[in-house]
Amino acid sequence: MKWFIIALILVFVLIVIPGFSDTNQSQAGYLSIISSPSGATVTFDGINSGVTPVIIPIPNSSRLPHSITLEMTGYQDWTTTVNKNPDTGSVETISATLTDSTDTGTIQVISDPTGATATCDGSNTQLTPYTYRGLSPGKHEISLSLNGYYPYSTTISVASGAESVISAALSPEETRSTGSISVSSDPTGATVTLDEMQSKITPNTFTNVKTGTHTIEIKKSGYSSYTSTVTVTSGVESEISASLSRVKNTGSLTVNSDPSGASIYLNNVYYGISPIHIDTLDTGIYTIKAEKSSYNSDTEIINLIKGQENTVQLTLSSKMPERPFNRWMDIAPMGIPLGGDIPMGSPGMPPGPR
Repeated sequence: MKWFIIALILVFVLIVIPGFSDTNQSQAGYLSIISSPSGATVTFDGINSGVTPVIIPIPNSSRLPHSITLEMTGYQDWTTTVNKNPDTGSVETISATLTDSTDTGTIQVISDPTGATATCDGSNTQLTPYTYRGLSPGKHEISLSLNGYYPYSTTISVASGAESVISAALSPEETRSTGSISVSSDPTGATVTLDEMQSKITPNTFTNVKTGTHTIEIKKSGYSSYTSTVTVTSGVESEISASLSRVKNTGSLTVNSDPSGASIYLNNVYYGISPIHIDTLDTGIYTIKAEKSSYNSDTEIINLIKGQENTVQLTLSSKMPERPFNRWMDIAPMGIPLGGDIPMGSPGMPPGPR
């Protein structure tokens, strides 16, 4: 039977197609669609194109892809997609074997408003109203979505040979319940942002906030930022009160000395022995002094800048030790020793009795 149908189609191509104009032949190929059993209704790119077997001329410039659906009472719908136009003058055959649907059921999906996107078991996307056919007996999930309306989902049981009906009245989103969020801060005058979109200055209240969880962020120059989540309930005002912590302007300082082990003073306040590192030091002008026994002290003045690591190197010079007085070496002018008798033969004095 199948070969007979194919032969019939070829005869049709050889006899009927030449009746087309030369122009059409030069610009089109052909799709031959057959089914087992024959007599199925063919929908090509959304247009009823007869019953199987059928030949459809396809211009070379036709937009791809092409959608083909075969429907027949008592059988499951059959669908395929064609991603290439037939070559000019050629005939390509599409053969479909339809499956008996006596052991399957259907689901008719209706929505208000119509035009909602429907899926069956997470696939087979269609627009309502639509009837899903050839479904196996058991439970199936139908989901609907439409811009401006709440999503809709339900589970329905399908019986063999029976049709189940879903009629869904979609709810507009604008009817969603709302609440409000009151925000205060210490200090006041901080910028508060709701869900990274809407901003106000504290103290303030966000009204007509959709129910659910939202994020609040509060910022003020010179203070640490504050972030919190809040759950909004229909008709209820939620409150957030934030105490902001001041951020200090600080820097860090490292003091080295040569030699090390010197006592380090900042603005005459002792901080420790070098080398020393000081974190979170308030910014400003500092006089840094290093002292060590037997060394001359060294001092440097710096301007400590916020967020910067400052390093100071101090160099201490050694003190000359004091020599004890030597009456014979510490000679005054004319060779007279300081604080003593004149020795015999001292420089600058002639020899002889005194």
